[in-house]
Amino acid sequence: MLRRSRGFDVPDFLASGPRDVLVPASGLSAAREVLLQSEIISAEREASLIPVPWHVMGLLLAALALVAIVLLIATRL
Repeated sequence: MLRRSRGFDVPDFLASGPRDVLVPASGLSAAREVLLQSEIISAEREASLIPVPWHVMGLLLAALALVAIVLLIATRL
């Protein structure tokens, strides 16, 4: 199943824009093979789309630190 990507579902982009490919879990390997054979995605790009847990945790900690700094500054004013 295809679905318009987030941010591209406005009337100006209805006919264009990226699409998300949705497949059942049982068809994941077959769908990946089809996309790789048709060169729609490359193996390098596919690997870069998988989030690394340490990167996600680092981003969350950075966001938490930023919120803490803003709150600290706001309470001192």
